[in-house]
Amino acid sequence: MIKHEIKKITHYEYWSFWVFYIPMIPIYLWMSLRARSLLYFTSTNPGLEHGGLFNYSKFKLQEQIPLKNRPEHQFLGQKNRENFKVKFEFPFIAKPDFGERGKYVDIIENQKQLDAYLNYNLKDILFQEYIELPLELGLFYARFPHEDKGKIISITAKKFLYFVGDGKTSLREFIESDSRAYFNKSYLYMKFHDKQELVLPEGEKIILEEIGNHNRGTYFYDGSDLNSPILEQKLNEVLKPIDGFYFGRVDIKTQSLEELEKGNFKILEINGSNSEATHVFDENYSLIQAYKEVYRHLKVQHKIALENIKAGHKPESLKHFVPKLANFLFKA
Repeated sequence: MIKHEIKKITHYEYWSFWVFYIPMIPIYLWMSLRARSLLYFTSTNPGLEHGGLFNYSKFKLQEQIPLKNRPEHQFLGQKNRENFKVKFEFPFIAKPDFGERGKYVDIIENQKQLDAYLNYNLKDILFQEYIELPLELGLFYARFPHEDKGKIISITAKKFLYFVGDGKTSLREFIESDSRAYFNKSYLYMKFHDKQELVLPEGEKIILEEIGNHNRGTYFYDGSDLNSPILEQKLNEVLKPIDGFYFGRVDIKTQSLEELEKGNFKILEINGSNSEATHVFDENYSLIQAYKEVYRHLKVQHKIALENIKAGHKPESLKHFVPKLANFLFKA
């Protein structure tokens, strides 16, 4: 529809990754000049491959999280799949161990879906138990190497995509009328191929996508008011022992705001230097505000990288980095 296509142009949250970050190029070049390396960011998290920009194992990170704060998980390599069995019950999450931006993350509900997933995903896979907790957040964490404690520098709160009934509108009509659903209509039509004419009674609702990813219609907004000294303390206790991790976004689920305040949460995933300040997709943010927040996060990343470089963690060389990046991009 024309109104959706106009919104895709006028609302930056629907822009492609590359278009949105073009204005950051001069800032990146200036930061590179100060660090005397185009790849300064690879020193941000010395314990992660390429600083956590790409090709770092999510399984290895999960293994370093305390048992009480992580979902049950299991790794499957590219070989020896014939007799493989997932150790927990359906449904569960399947994702590439070296995945990016929610690509190929699926909820597996039965053996048929698992077989299909394994057939088209031949890379290393991380399986996780499905955590049925209602509140999902992205906590952006940063700790300077000389400091004992890190801080939460922003929080992304999430609202999942629901179809709420009014007794008249069909699911297909809702998908055509709602911008977030419309931009994912091919996926939703395939997922609900037998329910497109479903009309729900007024007030009844169904969730259309359980994966909390912006590219799948989840609404991201600024939840920084949820931060607290106790939450920062609990997150520090979990993240500080992780080898060479100083900067990134931690995606969590919790039962309630009260449980979050107590530090009771499950970590779904840890992202490194590739982490985005996703709270800027709040519809109440202006484009200028969004760029100011992106710059604030990049500045923190740059300072951490400089401190690590000074401590002896040198950035990678272009000679070794570029072929690995090309291989990752073109084989992803």
